[in-house]
Amino acid sequence: EENSELLKVAMSKLTVQQREALFLKFEQNLGYPEIAQIQNISVESARTNIYRAIKTLRKSLQKGKISLQALIVFLRNTHI
Repeated sequence: EENSELLKVAMSKLTVQQREALFLKFEQNLGYPEIAQIQNISVESARTNIYRAIKTLRKSLQKGKISLQALIVFLRNTHI
């Protein structure tokens, strides 16, 4: 329960576009070209958004001492 709350806080630090990109990448299993097309951005921007989102989440997770495995479970059980 506490981990879930910390993960929600970490996710709230992301932009809407970053949350959507993570959903498309990890929940829908789409590639960067498909994500770029859906978000109407370049493939490089799609990669950058996902990279920055993961970097932000890792930083938040380290502070809260939450594992990446917990993050993956959270992402699969929540619609971003």
